[in-house]
Amino acid sequence: MAEPTPAPPPQPTVNAVPKAPSTNPALRILGLPNLPKKLPSRNWMIFWTVSTAIAAAIIYDKREKKRNIAKWRHAVEHLANEPLPSGSFGLAQPRKLTIYLSAPPGDSLRSAQDHYTEYVKPILAASGLDWEFVQGRREGDIRAYVAERIRRVRRSLEGKEERDPTKPPSKEEIVEEFRKSRGIRDYDGIRGDIVIGRHTWKEYLRGLHEADYPSSPLPPHIPPAFHPTAPIREPHLLGFLNTPIRLYRYFNRRKLADDIGREVAAVCLCTYREFRQLQANPDSTPSDNEPWNQPAQYEQQAELAWEEKDWVKSVWKEADQVDPEVPEKVRPKPIVMDPRIAIRMRRFALTPADEERVSRIIVPEEEVEGWIKGNLRALYRWGYQKAFVKEKRTPLEDKDVD
Repeated sequence: MAEPTPAPPPQPTVNAVPKAPSTNPALRILGLPNLPKKLPSRNWMIFWTVSTAIAAAIIYDKREKKRNIAKWRHAVEHLANEPLPSGSFGLAQPRKLTIYLSAPPGDSLRSAQDHYTEYVKPILAASGLDWEFVQGRREGDIRAYVAERIRRVRRSLEGKEERDPTKPPSKEEIVEEFRKSRGIRDYDGIRGDIVIGRHTWKEYLRGLHEADYPSSPLPPHIPPAFHPTAPIREPHLLGFLNTPIRLYRYFNRRKLADDIGREVAAVCLCTYREFRQLQANPDSTPSDNEPWNQPAQYEQQAELAWEEKDWVKSVWKEADQVDPEVPEKVRPKPIVMDPRIAIRMRRFALTPADEERVSRIIVPEEEVEGWIKGNLRALYRWGYQKAFVKEKRTPLEDKDVD
């Protein structure tokens, strides 16, 4: 019987060398890696799509907001080059504005200051005008300041303003005495007031009505027209449930910048008109649930009235339940205008000629582009300058180089 053939010894296993993936010749020449053969998963696609859309909306709104601010800044920058008025009595002080701002309901003064810095200050700084601040940290401060300023001016016109010799002079008195000794006279033109926010506007109007006008005659020195004013909008909405509205406003700050820029530019250009008297609607009735939707007789009463619906609910409570230290609650009360005061008020507003001039202003892209685009543009210009632009040298310069 034949013996069985023995099985061959097992051969050692050798790891197969993986085949190199095929690359696109065009990408290999450019030194780029291979593109993925499939798209990311559905969840990753949703994430990157939403993230990219939000980032694009924020970047676009920020750039257009800067463009609108720059447009109104260019509209008033020629005022900074005008010389100060002078005459036989020496130099005169420049035009000086007064800016009123106070803490919005439910928040601190910092939010109002940030709103001013972001939207109002760039245009005022470009105009070269001078201004002073009146800041109210709590309700009633603006009303008290406006009323006291009117009383002080009235006493000075009537010759009743006498300084107590026992008290040291204040800083303002020292500066005023120095200016008089140097022959620097006050600015005798239109000044103007900027009032930021509906809450500040109501206190400002209440301060104009301090002296019990219905039962007393007007002072003999009252001017036929007051200095113009400009109420500036300040949207301020709090609360988690209001997140959709707050997001909509956040993505449309460019429109807010354009509206505020128009109002501030009118102040700088000193173009104004009279406040209008509104036609009363016989079908409208007052409502306690909507205090911001009250029938108005004068335009001053309707200015920025829509901001009141964004205020916190604590504003509409009784004074003794919110802050007993405040002597008078101005914000929850409706605005009541005295006809003798209403007809003397003026409002800053642009003329059609100024509107047409501003519409022709073109803002260069360099003023609104971001850090990345600005650096890429600078790098391109530098490379183009080095590669294609040859500087002409004189023999003297070539000798210095050698």
